Amino acid sequence: MEKLLIKGAVYSFLLALLAGLVLFPDPAAVKSGWSGALRVWSYSEYIMRLIRFASLICLITLAVLWLKNRFVWTGQKTGFGEFMRGVVISFVIVLLAILAFSFIISTFL
Repeated sequence: MEKLLIKGAVYSFLLALLAGLVLFPDPAAVKSGWSGALRVWSYSEYIMRLIRFASLICLITLAVLWLKNRFVWTGQKTGFGEFMRGVVISFVIVLLAILAFSFIISTFL
């Protein structure tokens, strides 16, 4: 499993770095907003932006690979399906609690 995680991390980092070169504009001239103003980035800022993007993609890939190997998709009540159901239910409950709390604060304050 460690071999799979290492390969996944290295390959996803390299592919995300290449995708970042395509997605992020050239550091010499960056158009910002509707005004058409140009903002000049330094190369260190551009490289840090690419590394941040590649690291985020790498961490997401590692999490997905770990979850895929940790939980097995089965038809029983245990496994990946039950785990994902729990995650979705937890997300909905927390989202509803946050919305209710913000509604109460905005109504009474």
